[in-house]
Amino acid sequence: MNKKKAMAFLLVSVMAGSMLAGCGSDASSAQGSSSKSAESSNNDSYTVKILAPGDASTDDCAKISEAASKITEEKFNTKIEVTRVGFGSYDQQVNLTLASSEKLDLMYEYCGNVTSAISSGQSLPITDYLDSYGSDMKSEISESDWKCVTFNGNIYGVPSNKEKATGWRFAMNKEMADATGIDYSSIKTEEELEPLLEKVKEMYPDVYPIVSHVGSMSLMANSDDLGGDIGSLESVSSDSTEVINYYATDKYMNEMKLRYDWAQKGLIMPDASTSTEMANSLIGSGKGFGRFTNTKPGIEQEIEKESGKEIVVLDLVEPYTTTTRVDIVWYVPHNSDKPERAVQI
Repeated sequence: MNKKKAMAFLLVSVMAGSMLAGCGSDASSAQGSSSKSAESSNNDSYTVKILAPGDASTDDCAKISEAASKITEEKFNTKIEVTRVGFGSYDQQVNLTLASSEKLDLMYEYCGNVTSAISSGQSLPITDYLDSYGSDMKSEISESDWKCVTFNGNIYGVPSNKEKATGWRFAMNKEMADATGIDYSSIKTEEELEPLLEKVKEMYPDVYPIVSHVGSMSLMANSDDLGGDIGSLESVSSDSTEVINYYATDKYMNEMKLRYDWAQKGLIMPDASTSTEMANSLIGSGKGFGRFTNTKPGIEQEIEKESGKEIVVLDLVEPYTTTTRVDIVWYVPHNSDKPERAVQI
């Protein structure tokens, strides 16, 4: 992890911790008593343990924790201990941790999982802590975003204050793309990718034109899954509010037919659904040409750093937003010994 990357994660960790301030609140009376005890414990030395998904070595996490602690110790007499778990095993680790008595103070989760954590009592109500220690966040985060993490009139999570729109793109090795001689700047849909992919296969027979990421591949769609429940809106571009089964639509069927056809032509890696390899690693090793990816600021630079290749990205689905896009939520799990200290940082 280079210095820039380390400092970036440091800032995310510290900011995420402070954003945790707003995760809570069914048991206001319990919170009230907890807030009182917090006043007497805030001068004691304490270590806030943070669990977040992502690939990072133990040494890198230790360096980030040490750097963050220099800031939080001076301000609050609080140390930071960051643990990161790979995305593929993160949910399993979360379940194991929440089911145990292991201390944990701050946790990153997806919105759907937060709902489950609240209903099972694994997420602590901390509205009073938000009022006492995170009033600045109330003004920095929009009212609509707070509503997305409010249940039964109480706040149970703090949404990350970041970009909230997504689109879908195809990211590819620029050197290979240029070598084909195809004007890829004119490609605007998934279907229009095919001539480029076929040319890549012809010129680089040992390279997969499309690779998956740990067994998954993004859909080029702008549907709204309504928070991950059973039904969906077929397209955010439509005024229709009809809730449908997206997987039964012609749109979904056509995309599956297209990708099946590509797989038969050898344009998609043969073990795409079972591969455990990361797409950017496959591109970096020369095994893959391109991958489907979401849109966010700096996505090109991110893939370039992880692959070591110059990357060009084609926009296939224009950016859009839904409630689910407020999907990075920080909350205080029931395993925290001193939730007020988690909120404080």
